Amino acid sequence: MNLYDEDIIFFKELVNSGLLEIYSVHVKYHLSPFQIVRFIDTYQKLELIKYYQGSISLTDQGRSWLLANRNYILLKRHKFADPFTKKNVFENENKRIRFDKSIYRLLGQRN
Repeated sequence: MNLYDEDIIFFKELVNSGLLEIYSVHVKYHLSPFQIVRFIDTYQKLELIKYYQGSISLTDQGRSWLLANRNYILLKRHKFADPFTKKNVFENENKRIRFDKSIYRLLGQRN
């Protein structure tokens, strides 16, 4: 089974809270509705989570599965990539942040 970044996020949050409100994860991690629905559909079909009125929780089978796979899911370091930041912001040798100023050319403004 392939795990996506949002799967790891949801499982870590479920371990920490038990009952997880979906909207709070959406706000905290900026997940799209598609990512949220895909996670819920996938793991609800496998009976690892249960959905009830905007919240999700682990089932007993889900807890057992998560415990068996904890080394991969919970202990491995996963980063939630932000491609916009990585593409447009970088550090130079003086450790200052420089922004890509090509956006000014696109807007027809001078810098």
